Amino acid sequence: MKIAKKLTAIVLGGSLLFLMCSCSNKPAKTEDEEINESEESETEETESTTTEDEDHNGPMIVGGGDIDATIDPAAETTIDEYGIAQTLLPSSDLGSLLGFDNCYCEGYMDVIGHCNWTIYNGDGEEIACQFGFDCEDAPDCYVADLDGDGEDELICNCTYGADGTQRVFIFRNNDGVIEVGTFDETRIASEIGEEISAIAYNVFYDEAQNSIVFVYITGNEYIIPLNDFTFSKYIPGEAL
Repeated sequence: MKIAKKLTAIVLGGSLLFLMCSCSNKPAKTEDEEINESEESETEETESTTTEDEDHNGPMIVGGGDIDATIDPAAETTIDEYGIAQTLLPSSDLGSLLGFDNCYCEGYMDVIGHCNWTIYNGDGEEIACQFGFDCEDAPDCYVADLDGDGEDELICNCTYGADGTQRVFIFRNNDGVIEVGTFDETRIASEIGEEISAIAYNVFYDEAQNSIVFVYITGNEYIIPLNDFTFSKYIPGEAL
């Protein structure tokens, strides 16, 4: 019996010794294997982030400060000569304008949400322009006969991006020559009886009144007749 117990103890001891040797002989990870596993982990994290970005279908906010523009990520963008991104706006057919058929418009919006529209006749010649904020769907323009001569003028409400001042530009066809009318502030200054600063007033077309309205910094409003505009030949690309 004692011999049997000793044999059993020897067998158990040998088995334990074998197991311990097996565990201690397991090959350790090399430095290269640890680096590969780390790179694989980083790759999985990157792929997960990329998938989240690709699944983003909402609007992207660009710009900075207090002014942000909401741009559809599906909209086509271009880069201007200064390296600034511009979002192309949907072109539209405008029908007949200023005696021309098949007129249409094309435009773009910059990173502060300021829109610039160009209006063409059916031959692709520029006949007018409009710029401002909150007009990404279509130009802020109106057709009306302001002087009662039976011919419609094209009236464009414009807002400058730098200082936010509002101005009206009136386009007309004068015997085949496209002219643009610019507000002459000297006339209203004489009526007010004082010199006025360019940033001290706004001028805009009010469709409800079918009139052009001058609003002074004091809050006083005046209806502006067409005679208070000076007309000259419209030169595409020239600053208004």
